[in-house]
Amino acid sequence: MEHESVRPEVGDFILETRPESVVVETAYTRDHAAAKGARLTGQDLANSAEEWHQIALNLTAHLQAQVADSEADLTAAPLWQQVRVSAPAEQVALVAALAVAAPLVNGDRNREVTFRRLLNCTAEELDAAFGSQAAGNYEDLVCRNGGSWPSDKAPTSDAFDRIVLRERDAVLYHSLRSEARAVGEGMNVVGIVGSAHADAIAALHARATPTLDDIAPLLTSPELDEDQSYGCRRAIMERLLVLRSAPAMAAASQESLGDVGFAHVAAYEDTNEMYANCRMLLACLTEEQLRAVVSTRKGCQDMWDVLQVVRQARPTQGGKGYSAPALETLRTLPVLS
Repeated sequence: MEHESVRPEVGDFILETRPESVVVETAYTRDHAAAKGARLTGQDLANSAEEWHQIALNLTAHLQAQVADSEADLTAAPLWQQVRVSAPAEQVALVAALAVAAPLVNGDRNREVTFRRLLNCTAEELDAAFGSQAAGNYEDLVCRNGGSWPSDKAPTSDAFDRIVLRERDAVLYHSLRSEARAVGEGMNVVGIVGSAHADAIAALHARATPTLDDIAPLLTSPELDEDQSYGCRRAIMERLLVLRSAPAMAAASQESLGDVGFAHVAAYEDTNEMYANCRMLLACLTEEQLRAVVSTRKGCQDMWDVLQVVRQARPTQGGKGYSAPALETLRTLPVLS
C-alpha cells in the first residue's frame, strides 16, 4: 500500500482473518519503533499520551460492543463502515488489530540504523542518488505532459535503493517469516508494508531467504564517519530524504542523528543551501535532459552554461558539495516562472 493512503480493505482483511499478529513497517510509538520485533498491544496504548491512540482504543471498544458475539463478523458492525474509510490505512489497521486482540509487531529496524548507514555512504554516492532522483522526477513530469525523455543510461540502483529499500526489504521479510514460524503451522500473520517493499519481499519469500545470519549486519548501527566530508554528506542525505521519502523523514533523521557539530556546520549549511535550491535539480541533468525541461530565450545565456559552476561543485564531478561561485550563481538567478 501507499503510506498514509486510505485503504479500507487493509482493515477488512485483518478483521476477516483474525491473525495471531500483525507485522507492520510503520511503528506506532517510540518504544514500538525502538527495535525490530517490538510488540504493541492495547494495554501498551492505554498508557500513551497520544490523543489518537486513545481514540483508537475508544473506537475498538465501541466496535466490539456493537457485535454481541465475539466471533461474529466485525466488518458488519455499523461503526466499522465509518472507521474503515475515515483514516489512513495504518491507523485503520491499528483499530482492526486491537479489535481482534492481535499484537502489532514492528517489522522494521530502528530508523537510526538506516540513517547512520545511509550517512556513512560517500558524498559521491549520496550525490549520485540525489541526481538520479532529480532526473527521475523530471522524467515523470515530462512524460506526463506527453514529452519524450532522453535516457542517460544511469544505473538502476543507488545508495538510497540499497540501504533504505533493499536492506529493509530483507529486514521486513525476516520479521514476517520469523513471526509466521513463531505462531505455528496453520495460523495467520498479516503484514502491512509500503508498496516500495511488497514485490521485493515476495521475491525473497520465493527464494526462502535470508537467514538470521544474513540480516544480522543490517541491524547494526555503525559509528559515524565524521571526516571532513561529514557536513556535506549530512546535508545531501537530508535533501535526498526530502526528495524520495515522506516529508517527516528528513526531520526524523535530524532528531535521530542530533546536532551537526561546530566543526561541520559551515559545510553543512552551504551544502544544504545548494541542494535545497531548485536549480540544483536542473544541475543534475545531462545537457540533453536539461534541454527537454528548460528553453532559453533568444539573447539570454544558455542555462547549461549558467549551471556549469553549480555542476562543478557536485561531489560526483569532483567538487565538495558547495563552492562560493556556485552559491553566488544560485543566489542571483531570477525566480523560476
